[in-house]
Amino acid sequence: MAEMRTTCLRCPTYDRDAGRCRVGKTNPRKKHEAQTVAELLGVRALCLHNPFREPLILRMRFAKRRFIWDENRRPLLSQPIEIEILENSEENNDA
Repeated sequence: MAEMRTTCLRCPTYDRDAGRCRVGKTNPRKKHEAQTVAELLGVRALCLHNPFREPLILRMRFAKRRFIWDENRRPLLSQPIEIEILENSEENNDA
C-alpha cells in the first residue's frame, strides 16, 4: 500500500491560524517548484516531508554523479532479520 504524503495540514509544525509553517519551511507540490526553492533559498528551506528534498540534495552535492531515485520503498518486514556473528577463523586457530 502506498504511503500517504505528509501535507502541511497534517504536520504538527503547521500553524492553521497563521496559514504557514511555524519553522519557516516550504513544501512545494511540484518538482520544478522544489528545484526553484532549493536554488534560491537552499535545500534547508524545503520541508523534511517534501518528497523531492533528498534527490535534490544528492544532485546539488554530487552534481557530476548520476542517481536513480527509487520511489518504491521496500515493504516492511513482518519478521526481524536474524544476524549471525562469526568469529575470526585466525583467532580460533591460535587458541
